[in-house]
Amino acid sequence: MATALCITQRSLGRVTILELTGPLLYDDEGERLFRDQITSLVASGERHILIDLSQVSHMDSGSVGTLVAVHLHALKRGGVIKLLRPSERVSRVLHITRLESIFDIFEVEGDALRAMRAVGIGHEVDEGHEARRHEGHEGDGARRPEEDEARTPEGSTKQLLRTRVG
Repeated sequence: MATALCITQRSLGRVTILELTGPLLYDDEGERLFRDQITSLVASGERHILIDLSQVSHMDSGSVGTLVAVHLHALKRGGVIKLLRPSERVSRVLHITRLESIFDIFEVEGDALRAMRAVGIGHEVDEGHEARRHEGHEGDGARRPEEDEARTPEGSTKQLLRTRVG
């Protein structure tokens, strides 16, 4: 089996950032841990989640379903999930499955944090980042969800959590 999925969690203001490293494969312990971690975050009041996919080496069709499921789980509870720096392989999967029209996808963390701030959550953002946002491919008809659908949770915790499965 390939290396296990590693999830690192950190918080910036009211945004929880999950950095995924390794393969995100359906029916794998790492995928279950990822799904459970998102569910737990939302249940504990965390509503603004940024998932960094830059170090995801593989993503299969089942884990695409998991991404959609956790997105809907958060959305139904007043939350929002945004994606950050998907790797080339993950970008290809998101494009083929047309999920670029479902998720807001950012190439720069500061841009994603500013987008979260635009929906009413307060936190400090490094304004020195260049503004670059992944908008999908021209002419693909991609539509972005309305950002005012998210509600603001009260309070957040600062923590660093590293989880390795396998």
